[in-house]
Amino acid sequence: MFSIADTDHFIPTKFPQLEASIQKVIEQLAGEPPVKMEMVLSFVKNHSMNSDQVRDNPGLAALISNRSLPLQLMEALFEAARKNSVFKTELGEHIKTCFATKNQDHEKAQ
Repeated sequence: MFSIADTDHFIPTKFPQLEASIQKVIEQLAGEPPVKMEMVLSFVKNHSMNSDQVRDNPGLAALISNRSLPLQLMEALFEAARKNSVFKTELGEHIKTCFATKNQDHEKAQ
């Protein structure tokens, strides 16, 4: 799906569809606990979640693991960059920033 070279950096403008995907995930997780971003990132990076977080947030864990959330694009980017730690770090930071910004916007709107 994506071709990421070992020396590529994550540049958000090269993946405009990512923003829409992140926004959909944020909207679907609006009522979930703050740990949501860490659980989502763990899953899209490693296809795993912390067992304590799963135990403490079974509803969120179910949403993530049963593919109810549109995480495929994020998973594909991390998979394509499996040999490029810089890209993966930059992508993860971008996702965290989007979650933080969108959550602040959502809280202000309420």
